[in-house]
Amino acid sequence: MNKAPVPKDDTRMLSANANAAIQDMMQTIDALRGVLVRETQALENADTDSFMTLQEHKLSVAREYQSGISQLLARKDEIRAADPTLKTRLAAMQTDFHKTAQANHESIERMQRNMKRLGERIMSVARETVKKETQFAYGASGQMQGSGKGSI
Repeated sequence: MNKAPVPKDDTRMLSANANAAIQDMMQTIDALRGVLVRETQALENADTDSFMTLQEHKLSVAREYQSGISQLLARKDEIRAADPTLKTRLAAMQTDFHKTAQANHESIERMQRNMKRLGERIMSVARETVKKETQFAYGASGQMQGSGKGSI
């Protein structure tokens, strides 16, 4: 049996047993999928507090996911010999996870577009306000008038 590679960071090791390693990976996928679902819901509900609270946990689980995938790839010969039923379930979970990740990505992009539009609108209003406050006109007597429209 091949020795499982040691992750480079503090993420957990998958089990040395190939079948157990696949089950470990399925748990990690399920955990990351759950975080993405909650994050997507927070985005759809414009719940920035929940969204921000999830970020640290999402990064932690994403690191575990990345480490787990790397470990499985490094042990591909061993994983090929694992229980076919587990491998099928893992593949199905990966497919479902991909769909969830795509929906999450689309929600994040939508939020970014909305924030960009909001920022542009705020800047536009600020520019108009400054422009109105700094406009000067001379009145009929030749005196400078403050902001706003004046007769010339």
